[in-house]
Amino acid sequence: MLFRSTSRSPRYFVSAAYWDRDSMIWSFPGLLRFDPASAREALGHALGTQLANTGIHSRFIDGVVLEDGFQLDQAAAPVLALADYLATTGDTAFVERHRDAVDHLAALLASVRDATTGLYTSWQDAQDEYRRHPFLTTANVLVWKALAGLAALHRVLGREAAAAEAEAEAGRLRAAILRHLVIDRDGRRMFAAGWDGAGDHLVEDIPPGSLFRLPALGFVAEDDPVFVATSE
Repeated sequence: MLFRSTSRSPRYFVSAAYWDRDSMIWSFPGLLRFDPASAREALGHALGTQLANTGIHSRFIDGVVLEDGFQLDQAAAPVLALADYLATTGDTAFVERHRDAVDHLAALLASVRDATTGLYTSWQDAQDEYRRHPFLTTANVLVWKALAGLAALHRVLGREAAAAEAEAEAGRLRAAILRHLVIDRDGRRMFAAGWDGAGDHLVEDIPPGSLFRLPALGFVAEDDPVFVATSE
């Protein structure tokens, strides 16, 4: 079981609490590679007890909401973990057992897609802060990566048309990110951290959802001029 808690004391308000991001993005990859059985158990918890409230700021270990607020990176987290599990273990039976969860997660992501921009929205950033910039760059890149994962999951489930559509949507999202979330600053093109959908871009870094992660996520190369300008 994976959970984050700075204290197990009942006097502390986030005692024994669960975050999709912390469990499925930060902790799960290492657990999967060193203890696949425990990783499978943790993933089953994310796709079972926690599934109904996936993406909500924080929950208790029994899945009940602790703090509200939708976070896009957390909505993508279980998809990323399940796709990683499949690629690492080849355990197609586990994916079959959780086909309803795959559908739920795909529908959740689709429900926050903005038809005008092609970007995906978030109420809060990766620091759990409400933002007036609903289009967060790293969170959208995580969705881009999750869509590729969904394509692999759909193929295991025999859904070739759904897999092809997920791949096509990943391509559309990549284009939308580069169109709306890259800005001109001091004569150079660089990534903004977010955008309000009108005229204001967020020019800062949000450490838990840092723009420095973009190469590690496979979105750009480390020597990509836009990324170099951003990091500088």
